[in-house]
Parts: sequence; C-alpha cells; structure tokens
Amino acid sequence: MATTTIITNVLKMIDNTKFLLDNRPIIERLYCHPDFIVCKPQNNRYFSLSHKRYGVKLRLDFRTIMLKGAVIGYRHVEINISPHYHKNNYQHNGDDFTPLQAIKSIKDVLCYLNIKESEYSYLKVVNLEFGVNIILHDDIKNIMNGLYYHNKDQFIIPDERYIYSKRSDTTKYKQIKVYAKGIQFATNPGYRIDPNTLRFEVKSKESKYIRTQKIYTALDLLNVFKYEKFADTLLLEWERVLVINLISKTRKEHNSEYWSNLITNEKRNIFRDNKIKYYDGLIRHDNIHLQVKLKLIDKIYQLLNNAISTQKTTINPGFLINDTTSTKEINVENAYLHRCIITGIDISSQKKGSKFLRETTLRDIKINDSDLFQELSSRYLTDHGKQQSDERKIYLICKNIRDVDSNKRNCRKSFEKRNYNANQLQFCFRT
Repeated sequence: MATTTIITNVLKMIDNTKFLLDNRPIIERLYCHPDFIVCKPQNNRYFSLSHKRYGVKLRLDFRTIMLKGAVIGYRHVEINISPHYHKNNYQHNGDDFTPLQAIKSIKDVLCYLNIKESEYSYLKVVNLEFGVNIILHDDIKNIMNGLYYHNKDQFIIPDERYIYSKRSDTTKYKQIKVYAKGIQFATNPGYRIDPNTLRFEVKSKESKYIRTQKIYTALDLLNVFKYEKFADTLLLEWERVLVINLISKTRKEHNSEYWSNLITNEKRNIFRDNKIKYYDGLIRHDNIHLQVKLKLIDKIYQLLNNAISTQKTTINPGFLINDTTSTKEINVENAYLHRCIITGIDISSQKKGSKFLRETTLRDIKINDSDLFQELSSRYLTDHGKQQSDERKIYLICKNIRDVDSNKRNCRKSFEKRNYNANQLQFCFRT
C-alpha cells in the first residue's frame, strides 16, 4: 500500500481582508484618492471605487446616506485589500507568505491609502481569511474525494466547475474551505503553483467570530504575536475534519451514508467517537488526517517562532489617536511560544517552565472553548472517566496528558511502529 508523503512549504496566513471605517475626515481623503475609478458596487446601497490598475483586489465601498433619492454623504467605507496579492504586485502566486510579510503588506497598503499610523485604530476588521498551503507528493484527488465533514457539517462543492474545491456547509459566521489549488490553476503555469498544492483556510465575514481570534482593528493584524491565535485555530479546525483515505483497505467508513447515519443517531457523541476510532484504526496504514496535522504543526510553528524570535518588532502601544505618539523598539530575540509539549495548546498563563496543560488552564478552556474541551475529553478520557464530575474529568485529562510523556520510554517503540511506515522519514517537533 502506498504511503502518502506530504511536504509543507507554504504558509499563507492572511488573505483577503476588509476594514470598516466611519471616520469622516479619512472617508473624504479616501474618496478623493487620485488612483481609484468608479466600479460596479456590491448593491444599490453602495458607491464603489476600484484601483485603476489593480482592480477589485484593492477596492473602496462607500455606504451611502440617502435623502429623497439623492446621496448626501457616506455612513462608512469598507476597505478591501489582499495582502498576498500586494506582495506579488497583484499577480496570482503560490509562493510563501509569512506573518512578517503580511504585516509589511498591510502597512504598505495603508500607507498608500494615506492612512496614518495614528489612525489605524479606526479600522475595524470585518472580513478575514487565513490559511495554509500544503504540497502532496501523491494523489491530491484522494484527499478531496474523501473529505466528508467538518464537525457534523458536510463539505459541499459550491461550484460544479471546480469539483476539487469544497467548503463546509456551516454557519454564516465561519466557513472552512479546502481546495486543490494546484488543480484549479493547472492551466496557469505562470502562477508557479505546484500541481499537488492543497489549501486549507478559515474565512469569516462576521465580527463576532473575528473577535474570537482576538482581532479587532488593523493594529491587531500588525502584531506578530496575534498570528499565534491563527495557528491555534487552523490546527483546531483541522482536528474537526473527517477525511477518509479511500485508497486504503475497503471498509464501511468509506461510505458517506455511514457517517450521515451516525449524525442522525440519537446518541450524542457517537459520530465523534467513531471518527476517533476510525483514525486510530488507520494508524498502521496511511492516516492522511494525522500526516497533515503533524506537518501543519511543524511548519506553522517553525515560521511563527522564526518571525517572533529573529525580529526587532516596532510596537506602538495602542497607537493612541495622536500624531506625536512615539514608537518603542522591543527586542524579542529570546521570545518563544509557550505551549504544552503534548497537545500544542497555549499555556502562557501558567508558571514559567511549565511543560504540560494544567488544571487551571483547562478550567478556562472548559468555560471559553467547549469544543476544544470536548476534543480533549474524547482523546484523554476513558468511558469511565467521561462519567465523572467535571473536576474529576479535568484532573484525569491533565494526568493522562502528562502520562503520554512520562511513559514514552516504555511505549516509544510501539508508538513508532503504529504511526510510521518503516521507510518513512520521521520528524521531531520538540526543541
């Protein structure tokens, strides 16, 4: 049986972004920008301008105020930008796009629009896309055909012209999109996109969800430390994906109806439990989900740590609305991401030197992220443990996480045998 080999070499954290601005002087300044021309508005409530050279990839949508059928002003303006396109002079490209490059591109665009640093806090983030590109050496169509669910939301093909492009049929405030980017742009070799490129991304047009990423204004997108949350979210959302390896040994799980029947089953957790059981059963073969997850962890945190540890980041605390506000240079050469060495969860709030998720942090997770708590419960609790009190569950989860590390000398060989093909290159993700 062939083993799927995956190389992750492209991180494209930030894609299309939209800011909302209701500051009158800045609106007037944007309206008078000489490099924009009138274009078709999104609907009759807007007046829109696009860049005369770059088109709608750099667009201004003014929300009109009407009186007796006439425009008397603008309530706000929506600034639509594409940082990655900007970096490549508005040409499509599948190249690397790091957090530091995203920050530079956003600053460049805002400067070009004559928006001052002291005005960045006026720019509310109302549309956000972030994700990663992964290059596979084997058949990318196998993954796309086996992509069934995100949580209990089925992946659908929104456009029949692109059968290898799927998105989750989920709530409006969050959308998970997975597509074979290399296939989609196969007829455009100038884009330099590897034919086996897979893109995994999270999109939102709702402030409610964007705030869960700790993103409020343009200032947050210029803070490299904020990109850690994007990394956490991408890994968490991939953890919720059900992808079936259709070239593995034939089994009942290959049938999508098997999973749809589990969703309608009266037992609440039967779908999630069977998904975990399926993945665990694939460990001896090619578990696509696990391979992608490990590569995401490796590449995302490699780039984030490089961005944080090798740069002197200019930070203006709060960018108070004052043109004379001075900036401070902070050398974060020794900064690092403080995460549980087993789960990868952020444990920065714990005592310095902590290696594992502790009870206090897990209590916060239970309150603020019930989905993540359920994932941890499913992974680290036995059936008996799941029947215990909440405090007992929290204790057992943390203990079992620590045991993964403390028992490694006894189970390392069996772990490698379960997880790795004998000829497969292995990676160590700890430093």
